[in-house]
Amino acid sequence: MAADGSSHSADVVLADALRAMLHTLGGGRAPAEPVAVTYPAHWRQSAVDALRNALAAGARVVQKAARGDVPTISTTSLAVRKGYRKPGTVRQAISVRTSKAARAAGNVGVFVNVRPAKGARYRTRTTNVIGIKIRNRTLVRASQRGAKSPNDPFYWRFLEFGTKRTRKYEFLQRGAEQLGAARDVFIAKITASIEKLNRPKAPPP
Repeated sequence: MAADGSSHSADVVLADALRAMLHTLGGGRAPAEPVAVTYPAHWRQSAVDALRNALAAGARVVQKAARGDVPTISTTSLAVRKGYRKPGTVRQAISVRTSKAARAAGNVGVFVNVRPAKGARYRTRTTNVIGIKIRNRTLVRASQRGAKSPNDPFYWRFLEFGTKRTRKYEFLQRGAEQLGAARDVFIAKITASIEKLNRPKAPPP
């Protein structure tokens, strides 16, 4: 209930408040860092999951718009024929992700960015030989990173911001321009989830 006597849905107020905060802090542009949303400590896990899922649904609107503006390298390109580029690498790498740091801090964090290629993964085993600890590392997964790796989307920066010789595509900025539509999806999703959570359960027979 507002001071003028008008009533407003709590989920709409929350979404508008988040949007206004981002707009003010970012000067109207998309945030450069992941954004986390805090929630009361007494919330049930189902409520936290509903908030995270609603945020992710809105983020997918941004993801779709960004992916739609990414240029795709031609299959006849020399880099593709040599095997160190493949069409769609950057587009597929644009992902909706949850922030591990935010989750560890007890917050809900969802963001859209270009997911880096996976690095090498090792398994470490420690053995004790005559009181001396010896660690052995075994390669489990080879690194997919590198300038000549077809799976590394590192060059997204050149496409987004351009270079001296190439134009800028600003596909992430195009995605950020869909924050209003993302908000609407968030509102619809969280409203349905809140109604479901608040729906009284049928008494046991």
